[in-house]
Amino acid sequence: MFRTLKRRLTGFYLLVLVTLLALYGVGAYSLFRFSTIDGLDHLNARMIAPVVAEFNQEHEGYAEVIHELAEVAIGEREHLALLTRTGRVLYARGVQLDPEPELHPGAFALGGADPMRLLVLPLQRDGETIGYLRVGQSLLEPERAMATLAWGLAALTPLAIGLAYIGGSWLAGRAVKPVEDAFERERQFTRDASHELRTPLAVLLAHAQLALSDPEIPDGARAKLQIIERCARSMSVMVGDLLTLGRADFGNQDAGVAFSLEELVEEEVESLLPLATERGMTLAFTSVAERSWVNGDPARIAQAVRNLLDNAMRYAPGGSRIEVCLRERGGRLALTVADFGAGIPLDQQERIFERFVRLDEARRVNPAGSGLGLAISRAVARAHGGDLTLESQAGRTVFTLSIPTV
Repeated sequence: MFRTLKRRLTGFYLLVLVTLLALYGVGAYSLFRFSTIDGLDHLNARMIAPVVAEFNQEHEGYAEVIHELAEVAIGEREHLALLTRTGRVLYARGVQLDPEPELHPGAFALGGADPMRLLVLPLQRDGETIGYLRVGQSLLEPERAMATLAWGLAALTPLAIGLAYIGGSWLAGRAVKPVEDAFERERQFTRDASHELRTPLAVLLAHAQLALSDPEIPDGARAKLQIIERCARSMSVMVGDLLTLGRADFGNQDAGVAFSLEELVEEEVESLLPLATERGMTLAFTSVAERSWVNGDPARIAQAVRNLLDNAMRYAPGGSRIEVCLRERGGRLALTVADFGAGIPLDQQERIFERFVRLDEARRVNPAGSGLGLAISRAVARAHGGDLTLESQAGRTVFTLSIPTV
């Protein structure tokens, strides 16, 4: 149980940390890309800002603009051009654009073998655009830097995930440890108390039975002794159940032996047939499994099967049919016990496997139950590598006990 809880907590921590790392990586890359592109746009604007300002102040013509552009210093992988308002190139320096891109003002990226970041600004006179200045910076180096950053972030991802997993495992262990210690103390107390109660209960039951065997005991005392005997017997059964659960919690399981589950179930069904007949019920067992051998503790598995059969007979209506079927499912033997009672509400179906939990309807039908039978059956199944599940709806309830085959 705690291993599952630790795995879930570790998975949660890992999911949170990986999500944060992913957001950080995407954010860092996006910020770097934005700052790089924005820096190129500002550089382009600064390069031609004096030319635009001079044109606006002096009302120059194309010849004067070309003269001023010739004096603007540009790098090896930069571009500078003057265009008419229709987009025809009048003057160009640096990297030549081939083919010539469509004319539209503003900043944009131009793809190709030599990608560039271009800025196109209009030259206006009296509110009318008479031409355009175009300047560009090569994107080869910035794109290499962005690719290097992206690959670096991707390469660090496995390391980050590994560190997140280690950190998550450590945090999950620290978080679960107090709960695990408290639960272990509770289990140890249950085991110790069960052991301590077993002997005095056995002595009490033996003395009650011995006293009841005396034919001269008064009727009033006999009735009281019979109550003592019933209570002692019921408590002995409960103590035995608690010990079984304690062993399952602690992981104690004797070395398993191979045996036929079909024969075991058949024996349990036959032993309960008289009781079923007495209650007017039909207890039918069928097996369609080609292989029915399992490895484990026959006594504990028999107890789990007996609990399921007894549970069905207690809560199914009188005169009904209880169907028991054994079949193979994906390398496992699945034993289903189906009855046609009132069913169990969906929101209560997992609660019935908890210890000492009994639904109101179950208490009404059988006030003497302890609420341990299904918990024991599930614990036994899981101790043998299987499970106990429930499917229930109005008019039909099916418990499925699955155990791996040999």
